[in-house]
Amino acid sequence: MLALLADWVFVLHGVFVVLALPSAVLAYIGYYHGKRILWRLHNLAIAIMVTGRAFLGQCPLVALEQALRHRAGERMPYTDSYVVYLLRTVTGVAPPAGSVMAMSAVVAVVSVAAIVRHRGQPGERTPAPEPVRVG
Repeated sequence: MLALLADWVFVLHGVFVVLALPSAVLAYIGYYHGKRILWRLHNLAIAIMVTGRAFLGQCPLVALEQALRHRAGERMPYTDSYVVYLLRTVTGVAPPAGSVMAMSAVVAVVSVAAIVRHRGQPGERTPAPEPVRVG
């Protein structure tokens, strides 16, 4: 069961890697204006990434996958960065050292810039329905 959970974390990590930068750009250009749930999900995911890197020294999804695989008695399928492993597997080429951290920083900076840029702008609010009178 824990091994299956670790596999799902591996897949979730891949989805996050693929969507993080486009999501940050969409946030910056204002796509999430009026889409409060998407805006909050984006900011939560980026905050977890930044906080995890700061406190754990690695992506929190890697730490979670490692813990699950360790408890399941399995080895990690990669020894270095998840993104390096993914790129090396898909393209056969490993990115330069530090490029993964640089891309994480770019995503974080663009996300913060989106927050600053759109701060104070009212979101689109759905008008409250008219009260129903009984009687």
